[in-house]
Amino acid sequence: MKLRQFINIINKIFQIEKVGYEISIIEGQTETDVPILVVPFESKYLHDETVQKTRILFHNYEFDGALNEFEKALDDLRFEKYEDCIHKLSKAYESTLKTILDKKTVSYSKDERIFSLVTKVRTALKLDDPSLNTLFERMWPVLEQGPNVIRNFEGIGHGQGTSIKNYEKSYADFVLHLTGTYIVFLLERYGEIK
Repeated sequence: MKLRQFINIINKIFQIEKVGYEISIIEGQTETDVPILVVPFESKYLHDETVQKTRILFHNYEFDGALNEFEKALDDLRFEKYEDCIHKLSKAYESTLKTILDKKTVSYSKDERIFSLVTKVRTALKLDDPSLNTLFERMWPVLEQGPNVIRNFEGIGHGQGTSIKNYEKSYADFVLHLTGTYIVFLLERYGEIK
């Protein structure tokens, strides 16, 4: 029995028993390397659409830096390092924007803010269609802020100050699913016009 078949059986048992974990082989690696991630999740649908789909699209479109940051965030989530998870998800989002711009040969400065990167990505991905303005006018501010709103909380992206700040799993899960949704949308659009 091959490793992938064995992992599929284990994952099916996890699903039946509602264990809340999935074993994933990192795409592009050989089975003999055994590069796996054990990923926690509470909703199979959210996991498939915002975690697995993100990883697959990163791999398929060769967004290696963003994939690396995203997978490190998953490791942090698994080890209950929620602040680190949120921080790395923000980095994966920013790396996604920068990689799209690199692949579309759109220039930007290395210290450019998310707002400006999203504006350039909008143009690069041809999302400036006037007929879509009504649809997207409320969505752009969400993409422009991205996961940085939570990343900028004290103790995550900035010093925590005098008292210790702890963020629970719900914050990390929220940012994971939100970031995954943003990234999937952008990468699917990138794939449509590349």
